[in-house]
Amino acid sequence: MDSLPPESPSVAQILANRRLDLLDELPVWDATTLGLLVGDNPLMHRRWLGKFLINAEQHVAVIVDALAAGEFNVAAYEAHSLKSAARMVGALRFGDLCEAIETAGIASDEPVCSVLGQELIAALAGVEECIAIQLEGMAS
Repeated sequence: MDSLPPESPSVAQILANRRLDLLDELPVWDATTLGLLVGDNPLMHRRWLGKFLINAEQHVAVIVDALAAGEFNVAAYEAHSLKSAARMVGALRFGDLCEAIETAGIASDEPVCSVLGQELIAALAGVEECIAIQLEGMAS
């Protein structure tokens, strides 16, 4: 019995991987972004960042569950909301990843959603780490 050749990635998966490569060029965190929005107010920064982290975890859980269930419109809606919040606090790469999930979700593009969705939890972990460092620096 002949073995099957390895499965080639689909065009959608190739495009999703290219999108991820472009996202790698963006900073995970830009600490100056929030200051441009609310000024140099450490108390306000802590409040916004803390609220963002709580909301981001909730949105990511909904997005991951929606993608697993094939509910792409739900994932797109949640990613849209999270995209704006991420960009406001300086989580630029994460915000663009949310935008890519939103676009793929609207198109019900399962292969792209699958590739991008796999990156979402790791991307949130990177943002959380950067925000934790930022908050530590504000405490001293």
